[in-house]
Amino acid sequence: MNEILPDQIFCDGGVIGPNPSSHGGTFAFCWVDSISQRKLKSACGIIKPEHVKPWGGPVLLKITNNFSEAYAAVQALLSLPFGWNGVLFTDSLVTLYRLTTSDRFNGIPDWLRKQIIELRQGRRWQVELVSGHPTQIDLRRGCTKHGRLVSPWNVWCDKTCSRLAKEFLRKHEGHT
Repeated sequence: MNEILPDQIFCDGGVIGPNPSSHGGTFAFCWVDSISQRKLKSACGIIKPEHVKPWGGPVLLKITNNFSEAYAAVQALLSLPFGWNGVLFTDSLVTLYRLTTSDRFNGIPDWLRKQIIELRQGRRWQVELVSGHPTQIDLRRGCTKHGRLVSPWNVWCDKTCSRLAKEFLRKHEGHT
């Protein structure tokens, strides 16, 4: 059976504890059909500093929020076939720039920078900024009072990242 491809993807990333985090980062994304506003697929996870060493690069001692945001976007885009045509939404302006035109990748491992640059090649997808942490009024209105787009799917990604971080801390350190 063929998978239904979305025309929108929402993604978010975060850190476990203070930024930067020696525990790691969280990421979440969801595929969304814009017509039905139905979630078609989602994924989430934790990435620890010791996991960030592919291709012989240096081990990261700490994971930053900017790394987690970029990692979430890359995971979302890699979940789709080459040539996907749609919109990826992020609440990170830094990630938007990195996915589109920026050549600045401070704090981003070389392997992730290379993946981003490869994903840019022949891209048909777009990136749009969505406002993070909207109020219920913003969500009902569909935008902030300043007109920036908000979405319950971005809230879902953010809450998923927060839940993963809290569960990790509770399991590994006894924090609530």
